[in-house]
Amino acid sequence: MFALHYCNGTVDVYGFDRTEVRFTNIEFALGYYHFENHLSDTVFPVKGDTSVFAVESASSTFGGFTRIYQMPTGTYSGRHFWRIGLDSAQNAATYSPESGMNRLKRPAGGYNAITIEGYWKSPLDSSQTKPYKPFKYVVSSEAMNQLVDQQMAFTVKKDDDININIVVKANLLLDGADPAIVDQVDIDPNNPLFFPLLPAFQANFLRAYQIQL
Repeated sequence: MFALHYCNGTVDVYGFDRTEVRFTNIEFALGYYHFENHLSDTVFPVKGDTSVFAVESASSTFGGFTRIYQMPTGTYSGRHFWRIGLDSAQNAATYSPESGMNRLKRPAGGYNAITIEGYWKSPLDSSQTKPYKPFKYVVSSEAMNQLVDQQMAFTVKKDDDININIVVKANLLLDGADPAIVDQVDIDPNNPLFFPLLPAFQANFLRAYQIQL
């Protein structure tokens, strides 16, 4: 299963050039998982499309553990593949009105691949001791569809979890951004104002996360 951890805690306050920031939620939508053995044969599952496998997420607020697939017992050597984002954003499985996964849905359809939420304040603002002004940055799955992989040898035992830990250096995610200037960002191909920020955000993301087995 996936476990989302934070190398820099979400209760910490980070100092940027002109802003103090406290993160409350960092969430990834996860799609398209499969495992290839050392011969490059796709072993599990045969299909990896999100029209078959429901949307999952790993979140600091709504749950940090996501079970992605159950394999038969045995010893394996090969490479895991999965997406940060969804391979079929418009065709992913639907959810009941009570489902917490609805928070990932976009008003016009599809899903957000990444959500970053928190509070900010100016260091010169003495009215509050901690950041208190809300900000929210989202990246749609149409914009961010990052296939990542990890080589791994492991043994599956009955009722035993194999963990893939995503460790996030939260302070690197907003490198170059300033919630004091723009506190609501929506990176999507249909949003010409913010879509040009995608390359910088992808670079930050690749620097910020690490895989630990």
